[in-house]
Amino acid sequence: MKALQLIRLLSPKERDEFSHHLRFLKNERTGLAFSFLAKSREEPGADLHEKLFKQIFGKAWSKKDDYLLRNELRLLSRQLESFMARKLFDLSDQKYDTEANYLYLTSLLEREAWDLFEREAQQAIREAESANNFRILIRLRELYLHYLTVCPEHSEQRTKHHKESVEAFDIIRYRVNEYLKGEIGIYRAQLARTEHEVNPATPLALPPLPDYPEMSGDPFVRYYNAAAEAYLNRGEKTIHALKEVLSLIDVVSPGLIEMPHRRQIINANIALEYFLLGRHEEADVFYKEVMNSPKHPSTHRQAAVAFNYISNLIRLSRYAEALEEINKFEKTLRRIGGLWERALCQMVMCLIYTNRHHEAKQLILENNSAVDYDVLLYMRLALAIAFYREDKTDLCLRELENIEQSLRRASDQFQPFIHVVRIFSKAVQRPDNVRSRKAIQHSIDEYRKVWSSRFDMLPVKWILEFAQKEIAG
Repeated sequence: MKALQLIRLLSPKERDEFSHHLRFLKNERTGLAFSFLAKSREEPGADLHEKLFKQIFGKAWSKKDDYLLRNELRLLSRQLESFMARKLFDLSDQKYDTEANYLYLTSLLEREAWDLFEREAQQAIREAESANNFRILIRLRELYLHYLTVCPEHSEQRTKHHKESVEAFDIIRYRVNEYLKGEIGIYRAQLARTEHEVNPATPLALPPLPDYPEMSGDPFVRYYNAAAEAYLNRGEKTIHALKEVLSLIDVVSPGLIEMPHRRQIINANIALEYFLLGRHEEADVFYKEVMNSPKHPSTHRQAAVAFNYISNLIRLSRYAEALEEINKFEKTLRRIGGLWERALCQMVMCLIYTNRHHEAKQLILENNSAVDYDVLLYMRLALAIAFYREDKTDLCLRELENIEQSLRRASDQFQPFIHVVRIFSKAVQRPDNVRSRKAIQHSIDEYRKVWSSRFDMLPVKWILEFAQKEIAG
């Protein structure tokens, strides 16, 4: 009986402390089990088992009810294990502080408290280096590198810092490896001494090194290699590597840095690679894995994944579903920089594609203070489309004229949109001769050939589709 073994390891003072702890938890049955076993001098056996059952449940033991006692003993054992672990920490404040601080930093990372994590982690690393605590230092360095990987900030200074951190981690990894070799050398020497004392004929010498296993097939080696491949490639190669990572995740997770939603993040990355390849149906399969999971990634990642999922739904022309997702994730999207502005752009065009032109127009007029010129241009093109769909051709043409005027004053990168505006303007006026239709077709072909891969806006897509239908008669 494990619980009885653990109780007999406690001193009288510790038993009193543990009893007080159980009273605080208000777990009466566990308390009764502890009190009975603490006083018992009997050895484990059927007789003690039955007496304990009657003490806790107030009735005679029976085989069909034995599971009740097993559950109580399991709970008692867990409480004892936890108590003994806490007592060990009480003996060493430094050890407790070190472990608690590591868990605290992990929590900051999970909660995306980037600035606070940066300060606290750097302080913890300095303290570990000063104390020469290499065991915690390598864990802190690994955790800090993970932070640099997942934190959304990217800059030249951050990249330089990232490089320095990788080098620092590599150095401490090498040091730890050498320290552990020395530690193993001590254990091997102790083994040699023990063997010699048991059998003096055995020479007092280090035993030969074992034959180390070939590691290429080890799941951790495969996991790390595949994860590195995913970073170093794009497209099909990255997808293949990420699927390898996904296949190993359950095996290796216990040995990795705690990272909530790891599986969902990998699925989201696979989906994004399919999206970038234009394989939207395949992307949808992996996005659904993420979106249907009760364990969503943290706020920043959740917003990015939701936005990408919505973008993929739009590419599949599933505009009504995209609108539902925008509404569902509105609060999350609003928290991340300019992401909500871009989601509003998506919402406007989804409303237009689902024949809700008036709602689209109202949404544009209520959100007409965009800072980014590309967002402003997107909204103004969408407004012209909404006017046209409401049969307000004069307002549509006036808006197109105003857009063209503003484009002439904009930077060179936006000049291709003048072609889109002119295509829409001509198509709205219903070309009634072959020459006009050919001219519009030529403009469409030229735009698609030269600029369409760079300017893949939904309003542009709608305008080109509309113009194509008009010249087709």
